[in-house]
Amino acid sequence: MKLNITHIHSPTNTTFRQLLKLTGARGIRKQGLALAAGEKIVNELLPSPHVQQLIISEKYCGALATDLPILCLDQALFRQLDVCGTNSPLVVVKWKPWPSFCQQNIDGHCVAIAFQDPENVGAVVRSSLAFGIEDVILLKECAHPFLPKAVRASAGTVFQARFHQGPPLESLHMLDFDGELVPLSQDGAPLKEHRFATRTMLLPGIEGCGLPHHLRSNAVSIPISDAVESLNAAVATSIILYAMQNQSDSHAPTFQKDYTTE
Repeated sequence: MKLNITHIHSPTNTTFRQLLKLTGARGIRKQGLALAAGEKIVNELLPSPHVQQLIISEKYCGALATDLPILCLDQALFRQLDVCGTNSPLVVVKWKPWPSFCQQNIDGHCVAIAFQDPENVGAVVRSSLAFGIEDVILLKECAHPFLPKAVRASAGTVFQARFHQGPPLESLHMLDFDGELVPLSQDGAPLKEHRFATRTMLLPGIEGCGLPHHLRSNAVSIPISDAVESLNAAVATSIILYAMQNQSDSHAPTFQKDYTTE
């Protein structure tokens, strides 16, 4: 197989400069592209028609068998794109913008997140899909789910999730949703006492500051030892997601459609 390889040595190269912008949310939104890193994630994505390019460093010694255009970068340039430090090939993935929230497009349970740490965003998307909850509402404050660290933390599941654009956290109570809104707060009732509706929107707060007071009614909490102040936001959310799905007999996890990049 004849490989289509382009070598890039200069940081002023136009292609490299455009790729470098994909390490930030603005560039991801503007170009409609994302970087994915990690050997397992990349290998799973390679068969997808939405993968545009493969990126390797000049020191890469692995086998290459692909029809994709390949960019071979100087090691120093490659490190700038490989923000997770995987030292393995990257891929450029095309994605489509997600729609604004509409409750008719929500299938059963969902989770609305405003996390500002991309690793927490990725971790919660991964847990959500693992427990069969495919609908994720991204509130205005939320870090972009296709930031490299979010993609890495999600193990690539951000390319399977069904995203919806939500409002700012402060105005979430005005959203037209006919199911149950369940905030996650230390002030809430213990998780074991709560029975989730068949159509529930889970609402964890922002890391550190939590939820506005007017969104804390009907909240649930996870009792923990006095020796620990709190759980990591993504860990706590994952526990509630499991409990939601564990109480539901509606459906098991399915990953048959690529919603984000279709």
